[in-house]
Amino acid sequence: MDSAEGTIRLTQDARQAAHALIREGIIRTPPTPLWGSDPAVDLDHAITDVLEPFLAVITDPLSQLAASRTGRQSWISLDGQRAAAALSITLRRVEPGDPEYAYLPPAYAALGMAGTLADRRTDLPALRELFRTASNIINEAGIEQVTVQIRSGDWMMGSFWRELGFRPDSVLAARTSTTEMASTSDVRVRTAHTADVEALVEMSRQEQDFHALHTRTGSVAGQSVQATRDTVMSWLETGASAPTLVAQDPRTAAVVGCAALMVLTAPPGTARASYLPATHGYLALVNVDESGRGRGVGRALTAAALRWFAEHDIEAVMLHYIDDNPLSRPFWSRMGFAPVAETLRGSPLPPDAPDRREQPRKDADR
Repeated sequence: MDSAEGTIRLTQDARQAAHALIREGIIRTPPTPLWGSDPAVDLDHAITDVLEPFLAVITDPLSQLAASRTGRQSWISLDGQRAAAALSITLRRVEPGDPEYAYLPPAYAALGMAGTLADRRTDLPALRELFRTASNIINEAGIEQVTVQIRSGDWMMGSFWRELGFRPDSVLAARTSTTEMASTSDVRVRTAHTADVEALVEMSRQEQDFHALHTRTGSVAGQSVQATRDTVMSWLETGASAPTLVAQDPRTAAVVGCAALMVLTAPPGTARASYLPATHGYLALVNVDESGRGRGVGRALTAAALRWFAEHDIEAVMLHYIDDNPLSRPFWSRMGFAPVAETLRGSPLPPDAPDRREQPRKDADR
């Protein structure tokens, strides 16, 4: 397929060019500065990690979506023999019981960070043509929400997607565990046990409903109690590797907050290893019941979580928060968490959408 901006090919039909572009994109990805050392990345393995799910595609993404609720496709835009831009989409339909149903819309299209890029600033029009191609499929699938993940410091891609109407959805933020955090709250923080399950389920559902009703996530309110209970039980079952913490009111003994801790990895040879630590802590949930707000419960839970990670020699700690949750951004900023990457949410281009972008100068580069 040819356009004014170049020749569009499926990635599996232009593997060498795609390999070169994604290799350069990974090389240009700066390391996350909070822990300061360049990660060792096996570039060939990292590129395979990005491309393999799309190179293996043998049917169109709509057929894949109908058969398995997941469809994938990837394209590349060529300027002669040079790869100017690449874009990969994953179409997904989720149902009650799927892990991501708690925080994502029932149907969405996701653009991968490492597989969606432009070689130069002057190649952004080529990336827009790729997004137009992808939008035709997204529209045909009846999907209205599209997400794309970018590095927080990538002004070029951030500006590009915002100009197309995308807005911040969630933020991946991080800090080190080694700086002691003081807490003056009178709550008692302890490890959760099975007697806390119903309290944890209730607080989890409060958070789910708040995000569904008061943010742009597109998630669904009133989710299954049993699915939420299953998630909570999975936290407790992994307690040997990382605990779930609860905050207990010293006067009533009621559970007024919780924090689910995890230990995650960015395996060597994956694109994530180019900007994430090989091993890092993750706060899957930090929630404070309405009855405990304003009493330092969130800070006490965060301090206890950081202390646990530090005691287990895990320096980097990460979490996601919803950008338009009015409580999240200021709280996590006060707790010392800095953005590493953000997910933007928008819509596919309508058919034959006019190009509203100002064309960049041809002699300009990154």
